[in-house]
Amino acid sequence: MENMEFKKVFLGYSPKQVDETISRLTADIEQKDEKLAVYGEKFKELDEKLENLESLQLAERAMIADMMITARQDSERILGIAQSEADNISADAKDSAELIVTEAWKVSERIKADSENEAGAIRRQIRNGYSQFESDMNSIAETARIAREQLQTMFETSENRIMQTIKSVQQMLPETESPVALLENSATADFELMNEG
Repeated sequence: MENMEFKKVFLGYSPKQVDETISRLTADIEQKDEKLAVYGEKFKELDEKLENLESLQLAERAMIADMMITARQDSERILGIAQSEADNISADAKDSAELIVTEAWKVSERIKADSENEAGAIRRQIRNGYSQFESDMNSIAETARIAREQLQTMFETSENRIMQTIKSVQQMLPETESPVALLENSATADFELMNEG
């Protein structure tokens, strides 16, 4: 738009005023382009954070599944060891079988209770961590949605302002003046490129 030239006609509008108007429009478009570039970078950063969080969620789910399997296996192993010890003590010490079996049963119950308490604590930690993770993802998704809405509003507002400016310039110039058509076509092409970007 800076390289546009207008033919001078008799009793036409001031070329200086036309140049100033075009300069203002060009500066306004460049300013909007800079703002759009900044919002584009922010939107890209939000998308990258969202992708990272989704990857973390998958990894955390896999970790939770592994922890649950490990906890169950440990519990079964501990219970098996306790039961084996109880059986061995009962076979080796028939004279004190009742006392030894009772003692082994107490040990088994205590180990089982500790294992269940530990598993419960792990489940609570997992639930708390997942709740926080889900809350963070919702917050980022909301931020991304607001950014998209702001970008859309900026596109619409910029387009409306420039089209209104073009109409105002068109009303100031005679209908036979070709520079208005060139200005309008150039502004429309710029917006199409902005929307494609």
